[in-house]
Amino acid sequence: MSKSALGMTKKWVLALFLLVCFAAAAGIRVYDLTDLPLDFHPARQLQSMLKARGMYAATGDATQFSAEQIDIALKQWRGQPTQEPEVMEHLAVWTYQVIGHENLWFPRFYAILFWLIGGLGLYFFLRNLTGPTGAVIGTVFFLFCPYGISASRAFMPDPLMVALLIWSAWALLRWSQKPGWGWAVLAGLLSGLTVYVKLTAVFYIAALFFCLMIATYGVGRMWRRAQFWLIGVLAVLPGFLYNYWGIFVSRFINSAATDNRILPSMLVQMLSYVHWNEMVVSVTGIVAFLLAVAGLFVIQKGPKRAAALGLWIGYFLYGIVFIYYYTTHDYYHLPLIVLVAVGLAGLAEVLLPRLLELIHPVWIARALLPLLILLGVGETVWQVRSDFKRVDYRPQAEFWAELGQKVRTYHIMALTEDYNGRLSYWGWQDAAYLPAMNELVHRELAGHGGDAMATFQAMVQGNDFFLVTLLDDPTMSGGLMDLLKQTYPIYDQGSGYIIFDLRPQK
Repeated sequence: MSKSALGMTKKWVLALFLLVCFAAAAGIRVYDLTDLPLDFHPARQLQSMLKARGMYAATGDATQFSAEQIDIALKQWRGQPTQEPEVMEHLAVWTYQVIGHENLWFPRFYAILFWLIGGLGLYFFLRNLTGPTGAVIGTVFFLFCPYGISASRAFMPDPLMVALLIWSAWALLRWSQKPGWGWAVLAGLLSGLTVYVKLTAVFYIAALFFCLMIATYGVGRMWRRAQFWLIGVLAVLPGFLYNYWGIFVSRFINSAATDNRILPSMLVQMLSYVHWNEMVVSVTGIVAFLLAVAGLFVIQKGPKRAAALGLWIGYFLYGIVFIYYYTTHDYYHLPLIVLVAVGLAGLAEVLLPRLLELIHPVWIARALLPLLILLGVGETVWQVRSDFKRVDYRPQAEFWAELGQKVRTYHIMALTEDYNGRLSYWGWQDAAYLPAMNELVHRELAGHGGDAMATFQAMVQGNDFFLVTLLDDPTMSGGLMDLLKQTYPIYDQGSGYIIFDLRPQK
């Protein structure tokens, strides 16, 4: 074991240090995991929750559901948009079948497990890319970035995609160093699985792959390499076939939703980059981001630096194409945690050994830096634990169940949290959704209209009630709330909700 690895000269010491870090990373992630998954982008998680429940109902094993609930679960599942394969949902359904009931703890645990596996892959990747010191620093950042802790508990495909992206980067770098058919097949399969799980990962995989090829063989020679074509085909084929089948054959992928994500007009608006910066700050912090950018340029020239730069190029290309979501959805930046870990690893590999040389006696240096890292880890874990403990979402289930019961046998439209997701899941209620103001703005940018009053009036027909829990949403301003109170009687109201009666009055 290299002495530069934070003074840990023995393999067992470094192994123990990493074991402690991974154990702490697992521990903070499973803390309070039985709470409802509403602490991180609940709308996206509810989409997977509704899909998994419907798929579970379709198996015939959900004997705890009534016939009415099975019908609702199936309808809600089929009403959810599909943009990527339902890998996490299938894992959840398999677990529900094994244990005999729904339990959201398990799909969230799978996400945590994938993230930790990704952390192991990152250590191996950084060990090759930078060295032992950088590998430790980068891995610790990846495991304990506060945003990553929350994101890696989420029932959504992104933690799995990030883990696969890391292992793909590791395999591609190894292949570039020791070209061979075995490494080529492994790199291609891992890359293909990454793109299959989430198509947008193709930006990272393609940029990394081409940068490695150019650095290793040059632009002219790389096209003549058979393994280049093998990896390329394996990387794109699974995702291509899935999306081709879903869009053009079975038509279960909503291409209109995909089109609305691409808004080139936002690229020339300065406000877009202000919001992009805000996303970076929330995910990794601006200091870590800038240090990571600096760290790229101290990584060894050649394939290693090309691999690091390729990941960053993929990040920016992704943002250019999906600029709207990059400025409004911070989880689109989740792979940035990996990129910052790479840059910090490069910087640490250069600076920390020099710092160790300045500290005497040597045993202090060997003990001080690992201790400081563990203290930082402990502080982060405590702060995140406090954040998790501060809010208890469990009462939400009862609130939405009671609200759903109030309008059980009626046709309703609603403006509630998470695109009516909470009402759908815990309230077992299908409701027509009146878009919130941020979605109306998105529709206007995409050229589909964005007038709240006109949208409401177009949706009134055929509905008996209008349920509102987002009482402070800007959608309700501009005269809509006044119109409702002047035109429709209040059927019921309570803490946090109003139900307007839309039925013709006698």
